[in-house]
Amino acid sequence: MAAERDDEERVPESIARRLAACHRPAFAAAIDFEELYGGLSWGEDPLGIYYDEPMRDENDPLDLDGTMVPIGSEGVCGLFMNDAGEVITQPNVKSASIEKYIEQRALFATVEAQRAYRVKVRPAAGGALAATLGLAVIPEATDAYQAYFEADGVLLRHHRQPEVYEARADLALAPSLEHVAAILESAARAVDSPRVSIHRLGARMIRLSAGQESCIPSMSSWSTEPDAVRFDYGDEDDHRDGVVWLLGAPGSRRVEQYVTTTDGRLLSWTTYEEKGATLRCPSGES
Repeated sequence: MAAERDDEERVPESIARRLAACHRPAFAAAIDFEELYGGLSWGEDPLGIYYDEPMRDENDPLDLDGTMVPIGSEGVCGLFMNDAGEVITQPNVKSASIEKYIEQRALFATVEAQRAYRVKVRPAAGGALAATLGLAVIPEATDAYQAYFEADGVLLRHHRQPEVYEARADLALAPSLEHVAAILESAARAVDSPRVSIHRLGARMIRLSAGQESCIPSMSSWSTEPDAVRFDYGDEDDHRDGVVWLLGAPGSRRVEQYVTTTDGRLLSWTTYEEKGATLRCPSGES
């Protein structure tokens, strides 16, 4: 992922005065950040202090905007820096420093663009799942709040803060269905009764008519296939349920994934094959 930086000169004394003028705390770490990294951008998300008045929210125990320095954004989420120089992405995802944040963001964005599959494993196992997969830690991107592991084309991200929503499931990026199968099989060894979910870039979506919906194979119909392994569906969302079947031997893998509401209403049925994925949704669902 290529980054660019503007040519604006940033002087520490001027940064401190501007922070004081807009009633922001003049954290030394934030001033150092602005001098070194202000104006660095990845397309639409430039880094840099926002010199606007804080909006206090006394009902928010974090009150990031009221107590910290805003230093940019990541999509719809704001970035804030505290007096320790930690970077906080709402809602409360942390990086230990701006350098760690840049490493994490660059690594994840680069690998995500090159890997077709996203696999989530819940509960999160972190190092245990990485060890079962034979992944090695990436020290440049790993800190007290996030851990990254990689090998053989697979990247695993583990959030170490239990209060963070994304920490409920580990996320693995994988290049092929064989790698997905390895992740599922490793999850079964590393975690008791894992819940898994799979997504593939570029899946072909089909809207099912009422007649087609009535012909969908049942979620239990794959149990008689050779080498069939069943997993419960689930990521960090408690409002979805379902079943994931890993089918076939190495070299001829296939996955059938059913997503339902918690009361059993079908939301989607997806078939993953090495050549691609087909996502089928009943009329009215997406």
